Amino acid sequence: MSPGYLPLDVEYRRLARDGEVMSGTVPMVRLGRLAEQLLSADQQVDVELGFYLRRKRPSVRGRASVTVELTCQRCLEPMALTLDVRIDAMIVGTEDALVSLEAHEDGIVCEDKRISIADLIEDDLLMDLPISPRHEQCAEVYLSLIHISEPTRQAEISYAVFCLK
Repeated sequence: MSPGYLPLDVEYRRLARDGEVMSGTVPMVRLGRLAEQLLSADQQVDVELGFYLRRKRPSVRGRASVTVELTCQRCLEPMALTLDVRIDAMIVGTEDALVSLEAHEDGIVCEDKRISIADLIEDDLLMDLPISPRHEQCAEVYLSLIHISEPTRQAEISYAVFCLK
């Protein structure tokens, strides 16, 4: 398949039987769960997928990569992060078949004849997101000391509160 937008879904059994390889882009807006984690969803995910048969089951192997914009949890400023994941999974028709895979094998359940490209890549991209994204080096953060006293108590108790500026 020539580079460009990948289709919404594909006939994975035929692609695996024929050993097809496809590459192109998927708009981030198709990856709803991932897109809602980002500051903007106007990126294109670069995708390369090869379909093949493994132990007579349709399988997919490839990669997906995109640079996303998140909020740094240290300085609260935007930050860019490149996600680059490898995809390697068997496509099975039922949950029972998924359970029967070996421990080191990853699987995707698809009960239909067609599988969504977004379904093939979104979980791996989500797992590549850090729990608490941070710049390696944040811009300087200034702290100011605010002194608070509680005049309602008999003994004056002072609290020091640091505020980010």
